[in-house]
Amino acid sequence: GVHIIDLVKSRPMLEKALKAIEEASNRGYILFIGTKGQAATIIQNKAEEVGAFYINKRWPGGLFTNFDMLKKGIQSLIKMEESLASGGKGLVKKEVLMMEREVERMNKVYEGIKFMDRLPELVVVIDSKVEDNAIREAKISGIPTVALIDTNCDPDLVTYPLPANDDSLKSITLFVDLFGQAITNGNKSQGLI
Repeated sequence: GVHIIDLVKSRPMLEKALKAIEEASNRGYILFIGTKGQAATIIQNKAEEVGAFYINKRWPGGLFTNFDMLKKGIQSLIKMEESLASGGKGLVKKEVLMMEREVERMNKVYEGIKFMDRLPELVVVIDSKVEDNAIREAKISGIPTVALIDTNCDPDLVTYPLPANDDSLKSITLFVDLFGQAITNGNKSQGLI
């Protein structure tokens, strides 16, 4: 009942994935996806550090397949935030309170992708079993994926599978740091930072 991951085979796969991340970061945006508890803060911190986008609360269905409609929702969120920042001029107290609640609710989902104006060049996924909807949407949209593949995951769905433990904090931190270095090696991320 014990599964063993062969790190000798994982290394060349990791090198291939890091090269793909670096090339993709030169062409455009990278999106980190990791909604499970262990990965959420690690992903957010690294994405903000290297200038990548992230999703760490829950997957907004249709992000890739229905991007234009989701973008309109995000733009309305930005308008509401601007309205609140200017003091909510012309609004009653109750309207301001309702708008604050709506902004808070929308920020839970869209916080890490608020300024993403086009689809990412590559998606980095921490747990491919938990994020299978994101991987399927990426596949439909033709976006390559890099994902940590544990022994309970299907490597055929992912463009660049990395056999690794996707539950361990140390494992997630190690891989996310390596992904961050690859993004930093690409020069496009500097503009987003």
